[in-house]
Amino acid sequence: MQSCLARVPRITGGILLLALLMSFVVVDGPVSSDPLLAKASRPSTIPDHIVILNSGSDADDVAASHSLAIDGLFSHSIQGFVTSVPEGRLNALRRDSRVTAVEENIILQVGPTSIFDVLPTSSQTIPTGVRRIGAIDSPVARIDGVDDRVPAIVAVMDTGVDGSHPDLNVNVSASIDCSSGSFCVSGIATDDLGHGTHVAGTIAALDNSIGVVGVAPGAEIWSIRVCSPAGGCPMSAILMGHDYITANSDSIDVVNLSLGGLGWSDTWRQAVDDNVAAGVVVVVAAGNATRDIYGSDGSLGNGNEHLPAAFPGSLTVSALSDSDGLPGGAGYDSTYGVDDTLTGFTNFGNSVVSNNPITSPGGAIDVAAPGALIQSTMPGNSTGWMSGTSMASPHVAGVVALHIAATGPAKNDADVVAIRQAIVDAGSPMNAWRPDDLDLESDNDSLHEPLVSGAVGYTTSLMSDLAMTASLDNYDALPGDSVIATAIVENTGNVVFDYPARVIITSDNGTPDDPSDDVVLMEQQVPAGLLPGSQVALVTNVETTNLAPGSFVVTAAHLAIDDRPGNNSSSQTLTVTSPPSSPVEPGKVSIEPVTWWSEGGKNRDRHLRLSMTLLDGVAAAVEGAVISVSITHESGKTKVLSGNSGTDGNVEFRINGAVAGLYTLIVTNLSHELNDWDGEQPSNAAFTKP
Repeated sequence: MQSCLARVPRITGGILLLALLMSFVVVDGPVSSDPLLAKASRPSTIPDHIVILNSGSDADDVAASHSLAIDGLFSHSIQGFVTSVPEGRLNALRRDSRVTAVEENIILQVGPTSIFDVLPTSSQTIPTGVRRIGAIDSPVARIDGVDDRVPAIVAVMDTGVDGSHPDLNVNVSASIDCSSGSFCVSGIATDDLGHGTHVAGTIAALDNSIGVVGVAPGAEIWSIRVCSPAGGCPMSAILMGHDYITANSDSIDVVNLSLGGLGWSDTWRQAVDDNVAAGVVVVVAAGNATRDIYGSDGSLGNGNEHLPAAFPGSLTVSALSDSDGLPGGAGYDSTYGVDDTLTGFTNFGNSVVSNNPITSPGGAIDVAAPGALIQSTMPGNSTGWMSGTSMASPHVAGVVALHIAATGPAKNDADVVAIRQAIVDAGSPMNAWRPDDLDLESDNDSLHEPLVSGAVGYTTSLMSDLAMTASLDNYDALPGDSVIATAIVENTGNVVFDYPARVIITSDNGTPDDPSDDVVLMEQQVPAGLLPGSQVALVTNVETTNLAPGSFVVTAAHLAIDDRPGNNSSSQTLTVTSPPSSPVEPGKVSIEPVTWWSEGGKNRDRHLRLSMTLLDGVAAAVEGAVISVSITHESGKTKVLSGNSGTDGNVEFRINGAVAGLYTLIVTNLSHELNDWDGEQPSNAAFTKP
């Protein structure tokens, strides 16, 4: 069981305001004629109050003073506990000087949803929303049918996520179920309602051969379930979800909340702010009520706000109606709106509060994203279509994941603000969505938010970085062989590198534990002014004539100071072997077992590699043999390759961009001027690539 401890933020107006004025819609989409979430009766198993404590107060002491049982604790965001309070003890509890406030634990109920055409997962489709925001052009997303996974972690606070869906990368062990409202159970990733699974697919469905593809393909999903299978969503469960996010902020990069409702809560706002302060970007749906998220008075704290969209710490997303995945308004119009205009249901913002840290043309709305008839993953190995700002928000959560994969995670609230501002600044202006003015006319206010762009890797700040890459043209040499070492210096930052950089190439002379024995092979200065994306190649010879057999590490390094020192050096290993003492005697050639491995790509598993060693009758390496192989994938596709054995009798083969599955090898021919093949196939001739 996962502990959910937190510092509960204070509610200035008391729980009465929260209880009477909050008509929550914990799932903001899909759209239906009825509210998706309404206040519901509380089952007897759900504790009825949230007790918020002053800093330093002890929950056990307070509970014992009032003869209360603690059903759940908070410790990372807010300070307090969840309990059931008999009516006769409520006033005394509120008067306790150690207690800041006592809130009713409101239970919200998921209402009817509109899900269209749930289909079994089949060949991969690129959803219109992913196309419309340009994620297919992102060098970080790399949507090309190859399962390269975006290195980011996204939490989905929702109805759960189907952790067994083959088109999602769900970290089940890191997922939790807080829907009881009293505690969180770890290692659970299920979804009986489908909403959270749909959201997760838009964010990060895999770029493989099935289903759909998300904005940030393969980003790791953590499911944080705050609604029960029956649809009840306790406020305490939502707060526990935020508490878990703060506790795991070193791992979680962004959280998506496609949920919300009408009212005000200082407690919820503080929980969101604590996530942001810990470096987690909080992306939320604007809501589906065609209303100002601040209410008619345009201010915060009066109980008519749409939460969490109105919180200044939230990255708030409105919904675009798009039917063809293209700009220009040429697609068909739907019941949700004209193509390339805001949907008729989306909430808006007529103003922005002074403490909102973001400057957006949309005021309190950061950006828009596609939210009508969105196809995504559904529980049970299927896909389906949903509509709502719930579907718009995960597009932006995916873009945030791309941004973080390109530039690194946020570490504090300032970094989160920089990410939000970069995403707003990169968006497509509303007046560019269509050639006419229907895009602007569709906005219910005069502040026109841009459409989020997923086409580029964003940068939060100026960054200087020189990266080194070392290579050798010969990694296995005899004494006297020619070996060329190349050092590539590349400006991988986003500013001109205005300082000269001294580059040095050294060899450890076979004594890696003794730096004083290093041999300088070359030292050269790269002049100032290297542009972003530009590179310089430096080449030198490694003298092998007097090298004894053994391994030698050749290192290229630059001595400049930059913002990312982790890539300032690069090393390669040169192996020098003894020349053969005598010619190989004639005899039968046998093939040792096949060795398989994967390399390349973000997860080092993109390319398939394999090697075999050829030995003669006295177990000596056979050099110069020509071997041909046939490698067949389980799909029936066959690759025919040939290679020559080296001085060590080894021959290697490589299949670039190999898809996952079972591969089987057959040797079709082996020839050598002195030795005949014994005709036996090697063992370990099959391999399953993940």
